[in-house]
Amino acid sequence: MAMPRASSTCDSSSRGRLAVLRSVLHDSSGAIAVYVALVMPVFIGGAGLAIDIASWYTTKRTVQSGVDAAAYAAALDLARQGLDQAPSMTSVQAVADDAAARNGIATTVTINVPPLSGPAAGDAQSVEVIVTEPAPVYFAGMFLAAAPSVTARAVAKAVVSDACIWALHPSAQSAMHVAGTADVDLDCGVVVNSDHPEALDQDGSSCLSATAVSVTGNYSGSCVSPEPEVLMPSYGDPLSDLTAPPYGACDEPNPVIVDSAMAAAFGGGPVPLNPGVYCAGIEVQANQEVVFAPGLYVLETGEFRIAGNAEVSNTENASGGVTFYLTGSGTDYATLVFESGAKITLTPMTAEPLANVLFFQDRNAPASTACSTSKKTGPRCSQFAGGVTMDLTGIIYMPNQHVEFTGGSTTKEADILLVASTVKFTGNSYLNADYANSVLPQQHYARFVE
Repeated sequence: MAMPRASSTCDSSSRGRLAVLRSVLHDSSGAIAVYVALVMPVFIGGAGLAIDIASWYTTKRTVQSGVDAAAYAAALDLARQGLDQAPSMTSVQAVADDAAARNGIATTVTINVPPLSGPAAGDAQSVEVIVTEPAPVYFAGMFLAAAPSVTARAVAKAVVSDACIWALHPSAQSAMHVAGTADVDLDCGVVVNSDHPEALDQDGSSCLSATAVSVTGNYSGSCVSPEPEVLMPSYGDPLSDLTAPPYGACDEPNPVIVDSAMAAAFGGGPVPLNPGVYCAGIEVQANQEVVFAPGLYVLETGEFRIAGNAEVSNTENASGGVTFYLTGSGTDYATLVFESGAKITLTPMTAEPLANVLFFQDRNAPASTACSTSKKTGPRCSQFAGGVTMDLTGIIYMPNQHVEFTGGSTTKEADILLVASTVKFTGNSYLNADYANSVLPQQHYARFVE
């Protein structure tokens, strides 16, 4: 007997259920939802952690900026207190705290003088500043027992410059040049405002020794002491407020030449010269002697030339000694030429408005960065030549032109402040800081060590 078959309706229903089951088993949309549900916390956590890490970097930069400001301010305070005495740490701390607070730091500022670690460890002229702040925490707080800390550190060095040599040119190569066999021994500082990579240039067998050397750009050479402070800010012109003197018409329209004939008219010398306007220069020939009466001498064009073996000095009164104002027109502005073998003893006026100024060259004099002895080839310079016995006191101010000390000058501890566009030494020179300090405040600055 044949087995009965299932109805077609039953077969269709079974096949439908199997199709649904297969569809469910092969449907990926549900798996994606599961995957998304599993992975979503990871994505959210990663995004939250990224936000926290970004905020930590921002905090680090902020804290570092504040620490840098605090270290710089503290080093400046250290310099102003003087580097030859024990500093007031109360003052250094207060200055650092103030600078840090003004740059967004609200936590404790740790000060170490001298630094406890790093290249400047043990240097009593350097300041170490350390700040630790808690980092902001957003999402990461769900996983961290405590907020992480952000620590920043900076070290700055205090520098005091009692500068007696200033090279003002903003970009010249060799704005300060020590060359040949020059032994330039300065009991004072040097400031070079040029931003050139070789703004200060020492070459040959020469040497430069000073109390401090500040250079806006950089330097070349192997015999410069102390190590120059490079990439410093330009300090501009320290005598920018100096006012040119008024003057009238020519008193002497022709060159004044002190020779044997003129000396004979004064019984063989010395020849007296008086204040006034000299419109064609002054020349003191070899073996002649001149004594300048106190007051203002205006040299309008020409040269103030003192030949070898000549002797020049001045007298004084209640207003002090002498001031020479070098002026002119076009390309012909008065310059100085002091030749080898001359004996020169000059002191400045002490009365305002030109107190302490010995030589003042007109700021309108054409710019020069080297010497040219011919008017036809361009601007000249002022030269203090080799072998000159100079007993000078006062300010030498030539802000737009080149000045040279050449070939063995013996300005032993000369009491001068020299401010010129560019300066070159090719002979021995010795300058004293005490005079520069008496007419110009010390320069205080700081540089970052770390």
